[in-house]
Amino acid sequence: MKQPINRRQFIVRGAAASAGLYSLTAAGAAETNAPATRPVPVAVAKEATGAKVDESAYRVTLYVDVKGDDARDGLTARTALKTLGAAVAKATESLNQGDGVRVLLAPGVYREGYIVVKGNEMTDTGRNALLIIEGVAKGQVTISGAVVEGWAPETWKEQAVKDGLHTYQHAWPYEFEIQKQNKPEDILISFREMVILNGRMLKQEGAAEKLIAGCFYIDRENKTISLTLGRELLPSDVVEIAEKESLLTVHRKNNFVLRNCDFSYCNPHIMGGKRGCLEDPWGRAVEICTHDVGGGTNTNLLIEDCSFSQHNAAGLRVIASRDVTLRRCTANRNGWKGMGLSGSRNVLLEDCETSYNAWRQLWSTSRFHDSGGIKIIPGSDTVTLRRHVALSNTVTHGIWFDMNNTNVVLDECRVEGQSAPAIYFEMGRGPHLIKNCFIKNGQGIVSRASSNFILEGNHLEADGGVLISLIEDQRSGRRPTIQGFVLRNNQLRIRQGGIFNTIGYWKQFYDTLVAERNTYAFGKAGDGGQGFFDADRKAVSFEEWQKLGFDAGSARVAAGQPAQAE
Repeated sequence: MKQPINRRQFIVRGAAASAGLYSLTAAGAAETNAPATRPVPVAVAKEATGAKVDESAYRVTLYVDVKGDDARDGLTARTALKTLGAAVAKATESLNQGDGVRVLLAPGVYREGYIVVKGNEMTDTGRNALLIIEGVAKGQVTISGAVVEGWAPETWKEQAVKDGLHTYQHAWPYEFEIQKQNKPEDILISFREMVILNGRMLKQEGAAEKLIAGCFYIDRENKTISLTLGRELLPSDVVEIAEKESLLTVHRKNNFVLRNCDFSYCNPHIMGGKRGCLEDPWGRAVEICTHDVGGGTNTNLLIEDCSFSQHNAAGLRVIASRDVTLRRCTANRNGWKGMGLSGSRNVLLEDCETSYNAWRQLWSTSRFHDSGGIKIIPGSDTVTLRRHVALSNTVTHGIWFDMNNTNVVLDECRVEGQSAPAIYFEMGRGPHLIKNCFIKNGQGIVSRASSNFILEGNHLEADGGVLISLIEDQRSGRRPTIQGFVLRNNQLRIRQGGIFNTIGYWKQFYDTLVAERNTYAFGKAGDGGQGFFDADRKAVSFEEWQKLGFDAGSARVAAGQPAQAE
């Protein structure tokens, strides 16, 4: 057996020391007659600080109430406006004069959409002036894309009663377009109809004969909707129909605060339409963006205590923004994904949740590439998720970092119960820091051509898949990079499967891996099949793995014992 490499030798060089940059060298390369490995930087990722908004910098308060009137001035609670859209339009006048504006919404359900903050059309003064949109208290203000008028229980006609199932019919006035799909069986993911009964979304079916309790079917030829329940439709029932593709869009606005607002029942297509700021294929309810490609950035954004849940596609998207904080926000039970982030910098998410998403995709046989609990797509830098929760996102990932993201930090996050890998890193340069997280999933963390990871103080558990999966990527003809991993002070549990998998570039990963003071618990006894391999990709036992120079101070315990490293 080859002599072990001293995995714990770090070299701190010059200014890199103060920046938290370490170089890992293969100290034993000469003894093994292997070529010397080039020092690989293993950097400590920079953590985001987020927004710093001076919320005292407003001079005008506009009041909004569902009982108000848009013909009023909105300057007092007694002369409140009726809609948020009217308040945003009125606020623009003050913003352009350099007066910050606070829009205060009274409790209620505001059934409106296509609200646009047109920072791209403001003066520089208006774009930089403070705008606050907030509800009076958390959980008391809802902006809904659904209507109730015309859908009262008495307007439905009972068509049939069979085996305890009651089927009702109603005229269907909408002609929502249908997206094209490659497979006929994927038709349900092409639709955007949403029916809500007493706050519960019902499942759409593609044929009348498939109706069961809690489902509906749209007959486009006869322009009717059929609804089947396991009981009678009662006079007290509330039926809502989603009809708006977008609720709120903020174009190129600096110093913006959104607080205490719940957004629900928006029905863009899964892959979008032309309601977003870039008219790209990305359906979302609320979006913070630039007006056009190259149109600048949004700076200093604070979003807290808001919900972006129960939409046909995605809840919230933030693109081309800098100095952003999302705090105590949820984006749950959306048909495609919870949140998306793109091309942004210094973004801090604290105590947010993106769970139970991608239900529309579950109805399809295909698995669309862009879904997830939260997805951070190309070019974002300094993104921190702290105490983030991602649970049971269907047929997709809990957290997905896609291409060229840098300075990524996951701290005290909980990712559990996804049917795809819990966390997916795709072609990321890093550095990546995952610390103090609880990750329990069928398959754990995937590194697809991604490098520079520190995993420390985590509980990582996989049931049926590989705990840390390595995937090559030959796209764009470039050589994949999978190197610079530090695995320290973690509790790792495997019920079936293994710790690692091998790949063509395994040697690159192997030569730059540091593992120490971890505790391993395996569901199956025995020396082999635990996902440890030597430099030649030959499976080895945990004890042999340690003799190769890995996992000094680490221990293996029985599956039922608490995982605690020595």
